[in-house]
Amino acid sequence: MRKRIYIIRTKNTHFYKIGVAVNPFARIETLQIGCPEELEYVVDYAECPKDRVKAVEESCSKRLLDTHREKRLHKLLEKYRIRGEWFQDSPELQKIIKERLEAKIARVKSQFISDYDQFVREKNWEARQMIADWRKSYYYA
Repeated sequence: MRKRIYIIRTKNTHFYKIGVAVNPFARIETLQIGCPEELEYVVDYAECPKDRVKAVEESCSKRLLDTHREKRLHKLLEKYRIRGEWFQDSPELQKIIKERLEAKIARVKSQFISDYDQFVREKNWEARQMIADWRKSYYYA
């Protein structure tokens, strides 16, 4: 399975953790054991945007790609680092989160439209078949 970059946060203090895991939700459960504050999922990077990482894809394997992207995020947010992979809230971090959520929403909308179009095509075929059957029964009865 492919690893994903995830962003989680503490509910009360709004510290954010950026990490990599195969299953971000299982990772939250593991981290919650040692954390006095409640943790919540914010967003994850399930896919690789081709335009941003093309050069990296050419030089790294897919497995290393997410780790590289995680490190880039850590470097980008270095001045907000608290410790390890934990960061304070910042405009840059909120921009990253907003972009990821918008990308996820666009992907879900696209999938919904595709599924809906497929449904309509199937139902139109069924409707045409019903009309054809009715015509046969009406004219040949």
